[in-house]
Amino acid sequence: MRIYLIRHGETDWNRDLRFQGRQNIPLNDHGRAQAAAAAEALREVPLGLIAVSPLDRAQETARIIAQHHADAPFITDQDLIERDYGLLSGLPKQALEQFQAEGKPTLAEPLEELCLRSFHTVQKYTPLPHEHILLVTHGAWINALVAHLTNFAMGSNKTWLKNGGITIVDENMNLLQYNLGPEEFVF
Repeated sequence: MRIYLIRHGETDWNRDLRFQGRQNIPLNDHGRAQAAAAAEALREVPLGLIAVSPLDRAQETARIIAQHHADAPFITDQDLIERDYGLLSGLPKQALEQFQAEGKPTLAEPLEELCLRSFHTVQKYTPLPHEHILLVTHGAWINALVAHLTNFAMGSNKTWLKNGGITIVDENMNLLQYNLGPEEFVF
């Protein structure tokens, strides 16, 4: 069994390098094209389940991919929601440096909590009797999982995930592939 993690397609806030967090920002046209490319790449993967963050950008990405997997159940999972960036939500990425320089708390979800949330969320899907599962979620969420699985050798604060990128974990929580563009993925 493989668990395929897909980062949602691009939004205007991704393009503008703004913290989105749990703000419900929709895909832009480029993001829809990225989702379509991911859908095409995953076309032959026999998905037994599609689980999705409740945020619209992930939902739309998943619906585009699900067009090739009509038999796969489609569920919304609150645990796949993006990191809460607190006071940084909506601000440009460089705002974090200003918060840090001034010693101001961001009130963001702690990275350690996000790491554990992402790990436990994937774990709950590993005993399911499906050959392959798709989780459509967010960049910080996937990077936190990767950081947890690699003892922070990869993932958070080290990698910018591609929108529409594919990361693969097996049932033993081994990281098999990381941050593949749809054109790099081979099933």
